[in-house]
Amino acid sequence: MQLDPSLASFDVTVVDKQPHFEYIPSLPYAFATEGEFERNCILFETVTKSYNAGIKFVQGLLYDVKVDENMITINYDEEELEDLSYDVLVIATGMWKNGPWKSADYDGTITMEERAAEWKE
Repeated sequence: MQLDPSLASFDVTVVDKQPHFEYIPSLPYAFATEGEFERNCILFETVTKSYNAGIKFVQGLLYDVKVDENMITINYDEEELEDLSYDVLVIATGMWKNGPWKSADYDGTITMEERAAEWKE
């Protein structure tokens, strides 16, 4: 898949605490259907490579927004912070829910394999 060439001048950085995106289904049957987890989750790295454009993934948490400096601070762990500059900032908080619909892992260490096991419990 290729992005429109007119968009090639844009660099996009996606920041998330998990290494994967997970679509949260609203129907309980999804958790009982074989293969459904794989249809609802994808590694961010897979997405960024498939577009073959200026898209980068950073695993961490948004720690601070310095609006006057066009800068955000990413928290990689409790001691490692990094500032990233931006031209346009979009904060998409998504959805968070504990239980089988969404992992209770808050520290960003859960892998796709561990999350798949949670789905199957």
